Amino acid sequence: MIVYTFKVVSLVKKDVNSIADSVISVVWERSGIDEQGYTGKYKICTNLDISQVGISTNYIPYNNLTKSDILSWIKSIVNMDEVVEYINTEIEKSKENQIQVESGNLPWEIGG
Repeated sequence: MIVYTFKVVSLVKKDVNSIADSVISVVWERSGIDEQGYTGKYKICTNLDISQVGISTNYIPYNNLTKSDILSWIKSIVNMDEVVEYINTEIEKSKENQIQVESGNLPWEIGG
């Protein structure tokens, strides 16, 4: 089983249509970790549709934004199934390319 997490890395904001602090893009990442500790990560900047800022009644003031709000915006733009597929591929690649070194075999413990 893979556990996925979503993280907002940063936001870009500016005044749009006389609305202060409108979020125009989000740098975010989604990562996954499997039961053996192998990980995969997808990180990108997504530009938001700001055409309705100041026009739509669905506007959320910057100080009232939540992580869930940002995630819902991202999900409306990005195909999360493709993101999960990318992460799963990265996990498989890390399994092929990484060697886990257990305690007792660490460089400072060998021959000591």
